[in-house]
Amino acid sequence: MKKIFFALVLITAFSLCLPVSAAEVVGVEEYSLPSGETVSENLYVGAGNVVISGDVDADLIVGGGNILVSGNVSGDATIGGGSIQILGAVGGDLRVIGGSVVIANDVGGDVVAVGGAVQILSDIEIGGDVITAGGAVMIDATVGGTVRAAGDEVSVGGTLEGNLFVRAEEKFKISQGATIEGRVEYTALGPAEISNQAEIEGDVVFNEVKPQGLPSRADTKGLTFGVVFGILFAFILKMLFVLVPGILAVLLFPKKSTQLVERAYKKFGANLAIGLVALIVMPIAALIILMTIIGAYVSLLIGVFYVLLILIAKIYAGVVLGALIYRLVFKIKKVTVTWKSAFWGIIAMQLICFIPILGWPFGFVFMLVALGSSAHLLHAACLKKK
Repeated sequence: MKKIFFALVLITAFSLCLPVSAAEVVGVEEYSLPSGETVSENLYVGAGNVVISGDVDADLIVGGGNILVSGNVSGDATIGGGSIQILGAVGGDLRVIGGSVVIANDVGGDVVAVGGAVQILSDIEIGGDVITAGGAVMIDATVGGTVRAAGDEVSVGGTLEGNLFVRAEEKFKISQGATIEGRVEYTALGPAEISNQAEIEGDVVFNEVKPQGLPSRADTKGLTFGVVFGILFAFILKMLFVLVPGILAVLLFPKKSTQLVERAYKKFGANLAIGLVALIVMPIAALIILMTIIGAYVSLLIGVFYVLLILIAKIYAGVVLGALIYRLVFKIKKVTVTWKSAFWGIIAMQLICFIPILGWPFGFVFMLVALGSSAHLLHAACLKKK
């Protein structure tokens, strides 16, 4: 039971590392908030596929692959992923970065959107400013503030109550039905395609791209800062999800942490094999038991243990790497686990995993080793109890 308590405290510590206000933290492969349900506290979700059909009466932070938000969010929403669709209303600010971004409902505050393709659809209202960048950018909404857009192709067809600033590498178009109450200033290879039925109340200023097509420092400074800031924000947020609970675990459970890391280090290959087996066998076992007389309760218990082990393994993968780094750098014979080694190990792990192609296999191997070590220690504790 001590081991179970150890795992539960880790999850609690993980939730405590987020803002002080009440929050629901979820880290799974698939997450769904059904329509009709309401989360009354801040919601933080990390998953492969995320579907939020219910309402969130606070802030929402989501990281994942495919993300669909059709419920309403009363506070701010910060979302990062591959394919992102925002079909519900957002009461505060909306910050989103992804491969494909679609915003199809009202936003009470500002919008910052970066993606391969960004679409802000018609018949919706944005209460504040809009800053967006992408390969193809389309803005057809009613915007109460200033719009700044950059992309290969930029199209504006909505009602803008403020000024419009655009940088288009290939094409800039102001569509039929567009109404711009402020001024328009754009930088492009050639003059914009402006429909005769578009209404522009302010001046239109065209800054032609220099002959070599290289943007000036002044033109790109703000955009570059925004994109870099968005990438850094997503990276730091992801790192904090592992860093803080990892350090807390080492500080609160130094003996348990040392045992786990020592086992991982001394029997690296064996733990790798155990971790791989646990990763595959436990969900299969849960499904088989689900179909037997024992039924859903035991299957659910196995599933809970499986999720706890995976979370512990992801946290301790960096802790194991940190102990290895300390051993190599300081030439320490004994395995040392401190908050400092955990800190640098987790940061190193996140940086390595950020490397394309090679990064994720490295992190996956260390996660399996930590998973194998955790499973072994849990098994040993159960045998000891007997």
